[in-house]
Amino acid sequence: MLYFLLILLIGAAPVWAQSCSFGLEPSVVNVPAVGNATTDGSTIGLIVVTASSSSCNRPAASTVPSWIMVTFGSTGTGNGSVGYSVVRNRAPFSRTGTITIGTAVFTVNQAAASCNYALDATTFNAGFAKVSRTVRLTTTCEWQAASNVTWITLDTDSISGVGNATITFSVAENTTPALRTGTFAVGTQTFTVTQQGTPCNFQLGPASVSLPASGGSGSFSVSAAIGCEWQATATGFAGITITGSSSGSGVGTVAYSVAANTFGLPRTGSITVGGKTFVINQAAAVCNFALVPGAIAVPPAGGQGSFTVTTSCSWSPSSNVPWVTITSSSTVTGNGTVSFTAAANTGADSRAGAIAVGTSTALVTQAGLNCNYSIAPTSVAASSLGATGSVTVIATSACQWTATSNAAWISASPSAGSGGGSVSYTVSANPGGNPRTGTLTIAGQTFTVNQAGPGSGVGISSAGVTNAASYAARAVAPGEIVTIFGTGIGPPTIAPYELTADGLSIATTLAGTRVLFDGVAAPLLYVLDFQLSAIVPYSVAGSSSTALQVEYNGVRSNVVSLEVAAAAPGVFTLDNSGTGEAAVLNGADYTGINKTNPAARGSVILIYATGEGQTNPGGLDGKLTTGELPRPVQRVTVTIGGIDARVLYAGGAPGLVAGLLQINAEVPAGVTPGDAVPLVVRVGDAASQAGVTIAVK
Repeated sequence: MLYFLLILLIGAAPVWAQSCSFGLEPSVVNVPAVGNATTDGSTIGLIVVTASSSSCNRPAASTVPSWIMVTFGSTGTGNGSVGYSVVRNRAPFSRTGTITIGTAVFTVNQAAASCNYALDATTFNAGFAKVSRTVRLTTTCEWQAASNVTWITLDTDSISGVGNATITFSVAENTTPALRTGTFAVGTQTFTVTQQGTPCNFQLGPASVSLPASGGSGSFSVSAAIGCEWQATATGFAGITITGSSSGSGVGTVAYSVAANTFGLPRTGSITVGGKTFVINQAAAVCNFALVPGAIAVPPAGGQGSFTVTTSCSWSPSSNVPWVTITSSSTVTGNGTVSFTAAANTGADSRAGAIAVGTSTALVTQAGLNCNYSIAPTSVAASSLGATGSVTVIATSACQWTATSNAAWISASPSAGSGGGSVSYTVSANPGGNPRTGTLTIAGQTFTVNQAGPGSGVGISSAGVTNAASYAARAVAPGEIVTIFGTGIGPPTIAPYELTADGLSIATTLAGTRVLFDGVAAPLLYVLDFQLSAIVPYSVAGSSSTALQVEYNGVRSNVVSLEVAAAAPGVFTLDNSGTGEAAVLNGADYTGINKTNPAARGSVILIYATGEGQTNPGGLDGKLTTGELPRPVQRVTVTIGGIDARVLYAGGAPGLVAGLLQINAEVPAGVTPGDAVPLVVRVGDAASQAGVTIAVK
């Protein structure tokens, strides 16, 4: 009997001990950031409560009363209803909160606000002195501001807020001579401050000296502002020695000595201090040189040669062309022999160089190979099902060439040949959903295959978006001129650019084609069914990526995501291949620089490139450059033959479209002459493509 009583006591609780339960309708709601039921943007709603008993208490309370409020029904028993209100979300992120009703939970999911942040300016150039400025923020959302450097500070009321505001910032004095750049962020926007360094104006007294062949010693003074550090460096020839301290700060003295000149040529050296040059001119020793023979011919395949030198002086042989290498001793006193090696001439033209010994020279001549290559056609648009075809190779008899594929889905045959001929290619079916681009390299020339994706009409791929100068497929920069390969992206015949009605800008719609970066139409330079050229809108600045689409006759392509860089420089070349001779003009007469018209050392040349990024004043999409010339925000440098060239100007090309960068640079005097001297342009930390050259004499 006790066992049954225990079962009854454990298994059945009395009515007064049973707990209350509640049902909610609804139990979860998803609300927008801005409601439309009230004038202040709040969202209101009603919860129907069903209780398990009419005696059950159902208190209602919000867990986040700052933005979810119970408007009625906070107390009650049994069945009933609870009213609530959700405050407008002004933050750019979603949020979740709850209302507890008895033992039940009502969940509110609110969407993020659609926030746009705009500054009335994004850059400021400051002098070295302390200064304060303001910038106007336009937004309807919450915002925060923070500096990423200690020398830019924000006022306390400019750290955070809601809606439109005036941001006040201060730039501390720059106590160093170095230029510096810093930023502060406001919402999603970045404001850049560039501050000049304390000026260091170095002066040397005197600025030069002339010494006899026997040498001598002396000194010169250095004058500069306090705190300006300097280092004295001797260059030009080995006989210059700095005899006192070679470094200092502010005002100082540099002492030097110059050894006797035993060479038959006058020589010039220098001591550089703080960017200023103290020039040392030394007279030549009285010397006579006899070279036998005076002229040597080497075959196109290259070879070795030598000649004798008769003199009583010291001498050092030097070649004025890179293909002639001196193999004998570098410095000799008295009679001797000069030995050299000439490299093979792989070009079609004959060439000549000289080996100098003192005041005399020996001429070295070499015949060239007549090997000029070209292919036709240079590109093809293939369907998604694949394609076959052939490429004609045009070359002089006996000139060797090869054919290689740079994509696994394209094959080429034969792989090698000589003289004129043809190369057959096969394009496999495209199994993917997107268009693709691949290349063949034939006789050193590039053959491009643009293949459509299955069922695509207008199609592009990230690999088909290239810098218009270098043809490199990489991150794009604001204002960069790009070439896009695809299928169905334009008319069957090429359509060149058109100007807007006011004649001041390049149009963004051409022959039914538009190119959209994040929905912004780009200026178009030309369009064709498989290839077009556009200018990346400056609005991509500050973004890490951009979404690209091409629209033709109202039909849009697939969306391609591209990485965005601050700068992606490319130098234009003469044959539009992206490598070889750069498209450079002589600054004196505007003639083209090439192997038959090389640039002189010390002369000014005009280099053309694209991909410099944002400018100051800010770039305007497709605008023809007139009035104030825009300059790149980032520093532009040039090296020729590995030596830094002095940049006289870097900015918009007058009369041409924004995005085309013109650089006026001085060819360094120390560059070794040659037909193919490497040329590199850097914008900030980004460098132009390898393989670009310039002829220097």
